[in-house]
Amino acid sequence: MTAATSLFGLDQPLQPPAKTKRGQPKGNASPIGSGPTGETCRTCAHARCIKFAKTYHKCALVTPTAGPGTDIRLKWPACSQWAKRTSPPPAN
Repeated sequence: MTAATSLFGLDQPLQPPAKTKRGQPKGNASPIGSGPTGETCRTCAHARCIKFAKTYHKCALVTPTAGPGTDIRLKWPACSQWAKRTSPPPAN
């Protein structure tokens, strides 16, 4: 008997590509952790709160979207665009 081949002439079934994690989040102006040590997005002058039904944190240096792609986490290490905040930090 002959070996059966698939419709595409392959002996083995195709495997889906392995899922990979995304690299750098899009919400930061520069790579996370590239700024001063010990500082976070919470202590940065560029951190903004957008309030709707929930509160969303965004970086003022990045063009915001209506989705989670440009959200930032206030606990993330500061990026190289970090600037000292003169007003109180944004609320959670």
